[in-house]
Amino acid sequence: MSGARLRIVADVGGTNTRLALYDEGTAHFVAQQDFLNRHHPSLEALIKTWKAQHGIDCQRACLAIAAPLTGDQIAMINIDWRFSRSQFCRDLSLHQCLWLNDFAANAHALPGLSDSDTVTLNAGEPTDNAPLAVIGPGTGLGGATAAFDSAGQWQVRPAEPGMSSLAPANSQELELFGALLKHYPDIYAELLLSGPGLVRLHQTMAEQEGCACPAREPEAISAAYGEDKLCTDVVSQFCALLGSICGDFVLATGAFGGLYLAGGIAPKLLRALESEQFLQRFSAKGALQQQLSAVPIHVITHPRPGLIGAARAPL
Repeated sequence: MSGARLRIVADVGGTNTRLALYDEGTAHFVAQQDFLNRHHPSLEALIKTWKAQHGIDCQRACLAIAAPLTGDQIAMINIDWRFSRSQFCRDLSLHQCLWLNDFAANAHALPGLSDSDTVTLNAGEPTDNAPLAVIGPGTGLGGATAAFDSAGQWQVRPAEPGMSSLAPANSQELELFGALLKHYPDIYAELLLSGPGLVRLHQTMAEQEGCACPAREPEAISAAYGEDKLCTDVVSQFCALLGSICGDFVLATGAFGGLYLAGGIAPKLLRALESEQFLQRFSAKGALQQQLSAVPIHVITHPRPGLIGAARAPL
């Protein structure tokens, strides 16, 4: 498959890579396929495998990747993949290639999402023309903001909220952070607000309770919410901390137009996110509590928003 209106689109996370061929003329995706990164030695090898499977010969691409995009050399944070962007394009015969931060791709997707692609946690009262924010836990914790400029162009700015500091908000969290500091030199958002972070919370809270619980995968912890007491407490604590960092992110970026939760974890925690912990902690920010309470909050439930964003971003 080849053509001037086609582009390869990719959403490359720490755990999964999602690929498709996008037809700009028909606005359709073809050859969509998801890959587990650990089964492939490199991103280049993964894409070559996909191209060969589907007979794809395309020289244009938009690649959304979970890594800081500064300079030619890319070092992904949550998987040991390193490569040169220029050499990568030469090896894959890409003559036109746009590189995006993965959450910048999620932000590019926002105008293309329908009501059925999201679940609203807080309808709020959006501030006209204010920026939007997207943030979300997955293998890590990413974020971005977006807004229309004076010329009506959609402008996206990536961010790294995962490296922000977390602070305890009550005596229970003071004890939790004290227990965590025995094992980790500092407490930053991604340490706890991610898939691996959910496991760390489970292990630490089990230790605090003197519970000899076996280690659980993030999916198992999420699935046991409302059934297993420890898992319910862990997920509730996760949502409270997520609410805090989301409120901080909106305040730091001025994104009072709305917040979107993306990533692989939030859609699996809808019941917990709809409870009071998340929204209370989101708006518990002193004198700006009322303004934060008016911010609309949505969970993106579409399975591939990164591909939508990579398709919509201007090459």
